[in-house]
Amino acid sequence: MYDNLLHYGNQLMALGPGLIGLNLLIRPEATLQQMQYTIPSEPKARQLTRGLARIYGIRNVVIGCIGINLSLTRDPKIINMFYLAGLAMCVTDGIVAKSVIGYGEWTHWVFAPICVAGFAANYYLGDGWSVRTTREATAQFLSSKIGHYSVLTLVSLDVLSMIADFVLNLFKCEQGRKGSEWDTALEILSSVSLVFSCLFVVELMASVWAFGWKYFNSWFHCFDAFIVIAGFITDVALRGIIEEVASLIVVMRLWRVIKIIEELGVGAQEQTEQLSEKLEECQKENETLRKEIEQLKRVAQ
Repeated sequence: MYDNLLHYGNQLMALGPGLIGLNLLIRPEATLQQMQYTIPSEPKARQLTRGLARIYGIRNVVIGCIGINLSLTRDPKIINMFYLAGLAMCVTDGIVAKSVIGYGEWTHWVFAPICVAGFAANYYLGDGWSVRTTREATAQFLSSKIGHYSVLTLVSLDVLSMIADFVLNLFKCEQGRKGSEWDTALEILSSVSLVFSCLFVVELMASVWAFGWKYFNSWFHCFDAFIVIAGFITDVALRGIIEEVASLIVVMRLWRVIKIIEELGVGAQEQTEQLSEKLEECQKENETLRKEIEQLKRVAQ
């Protein structure tokens, strides 16, 4: 009984983002007005708003399709990963809505307790999770090649958004350009930076939970954690304050470039270890074949 209820409940939860995404694709302005967002009257800003709404809709449709496919597996562990990702998405979207528009974040926060309830239902009524097993799986993912390249992708996108923000500000100052489209573009880039800050905080929390306090035995991890937390605080609490603070944020964010080098070094080390293991296997096979050949020669003689 509980299995069927969980199965259909998980499918309904996965349909939610997909339906919202379809509404945003078909009727972007009407959907935004239903969510109490103000549609700008200027044509260019209005067109940009519709485009961003459709991009947001495509993202939600993709998430809904992934959620439906995951719910068909009936595996509580896999489904709970979807709920955790949905919870992180709701939190980041709520922060962006509050920081950019100043209201409308309730449309995202309202789904957060639903994600928590779905996670709890799958945890207690499903097979359940072992804390130790989950921690080991998280540590394995963060230490794997996929985990390293995921962090590398996030850092690269964060650096690109930071460079784009710097170039736009520089071009705006040199050319003396003014207008709402420039301010809108800069606001979007700052919101993207805030989303990346939230993702880096989630990565830091997952690393500490998976590896324990020994994670901070490395000075690199300590300094990186300081940069992540400081960057998140400045992005959230110091938005729209004096320009000198913005330059400080840029300097702090440039530290993430070193993270790229560190991730590449880890990836190269993993490849070297794999090649070393293959070389050892080949040497063992070579020795075995030599022994067999010598034995055959003795028998032939």
